[in-house]
Amino acid sequence: MRGSKMKRLPNRALQVTKGIKD
Repeated sequence: MRGSKMKRLPNRALQVTKGIKD
């Protein structure tokens, strides 16, 4: 689930989401 969401988001959003999730 988390991986799918990250893949859908662009690189910038991916980094932001990763930081918030981590």
